Amino acid sequence: MRDEIRVIRLAKEGDREAFAGLADRYRRMLYAAAYSVLRSPDEAEDVAQEALCRIFAKMHTLREGSSFGRWAYAIAKNTAIARLRSRSREVPFQDMSEHPASEISETISDIREAVEGLPDRLREPVLMYYINGYSGKEVANFLGIPHGTVRARLTEARRALRKELVPMLKRTLQELMPPGELSGLLGRLQAFPKTMPDLSIVEVDAPLPDPDYLEPHWFFTPLRPSGTVVTGWYDYPERGLSDYGFGRVLGEVEMNGRKCYELVGAGSPSDEPETYRLFYWSILPEEVYLAAIYRSEEDRLRFPTDADWTWSELPPSWPRHPGRANLLRRIADEEFVDEEKRSLAPVGVYDVTIGGKTQRCLRVIDPPDRGALAEAYVNADGRTVLWRRYNGAPEWSGSRVRGPHQTPGAVERLRELGNHRLVYNGLEFYHWYDCVTDVALGEKAVGDGG
Repeated sequence: MRDEIRVIRLAKEGDREAFAGLADRYRRMLYAAAYSVLRSPDEAEDVAQEALCRIFAKMHTLREGSSFGRWAYAIAKNTAIARLRSRSREVPFQDMSEHPASEISETISDIREAVEGLPDRLREPVLMYYINGYSGKEVANFLGIPHGTVRARLTEARRALRKELVPMLKRTLQELMPPGELSGLLGRLQAFPKTMPDLSIVEVDAPLPDPDYLEPHWFFTPLRPSGTVVTGWYDYPERGLSDYGFGRVLGEVEMNGRKCYELVGAGSPSDEPETYRLFYWSILPEEVYLAAIYRSEEDRLRFPTDADWTWSELPPSWPRHPGRANLLRRIADEEFVDEEKRSLAPVGVYDVTIGGKTQRCLRVIDPPDRGALAEAYVNADGRTVLWRRYNGAPEWSGSRVRGPHQTPGAVERLRELGNHRLVYNGLEFYHWYDCVTDVALGEKAVGDGG
């Protein structure tokens, strides 16, 4: 116990090896917590990954002396409950990763049916106890109930199950968990250094590329089955890693007769941690647009036609091909000037080097959105490598809290820090933070052929 307290303290201080040890010990617990709610191996694995990303990003908020296991269990279960609530909407859903029934053995089907038939108060301890051999005391800690209550519930559950199924529980439940996914995600999270890696952005004289833009605008997740992305945010000029993000395509749905991809968690997982978001991006031959959004605190789908649609600042569609013709037509009247008063083309070709890895990118400057301006650097595969954000509205406070960088007086603070400046139609914008994707670090996303 004392050793775990020390490991937790090290993990809170940013020791990644310490966190890896905790993640390895509790990863099956995260899966079991999700599975107890969702009763689907694939969805439980998705939620376990989301929970791990949230835990990694919010580790510093764990109170001294608190139980890591109970805290992590609550995050996983709450995320699973939010996912389950979102499934109650009336939207046709096709899980693109669902295994055909023929691939599941009759024994596993029997086990799943028996366990899923248990009431919640019995199913949770059964999954915890058998899925990875957690002790009764550990299960009691996860669930926040007395050890004696756990023993009583396990006894009652065994009586409720057919006798011949009990000896197979541990082996079979462990087979339900897809191997290696959480370890792979942890490796991708840990690939981001604590300090922004060396960065070089050099304009090159080369033909303007027109890559097939595979991501929804500003969301970085490839719109394809099981597409995923991990992102890290670095604040300037400190260049420290301040947050992580995780986005994943869950599957294909139909919205108002149009094909959409359902995407979860794009953006910062520690941004409003109690809010669970799903986004629906319609895919048309020439464009991508946001068709609907689900937020757990509202527990309903909202569409652009709704009176309270809060994403009204987004145009109805974004070019699927962000090349010269589309973007110059969209921002032909905009004027961008750098610190040396040189006029900047809104679209250009640059070699972007991050941590020693160079990629040739199409750079796109986006006009201000709610007082902020962004530069996106997209590689030849249509994937965002780097996304640079500038703040130009002193009174603006968005949803992500970043200390002095996003409070009244933020622009003055960024100016005082000497951050890089861009001028848009005479308005000054100062470099606020960089969002770096794992594509920039040389990592291929799951579902992208890597």
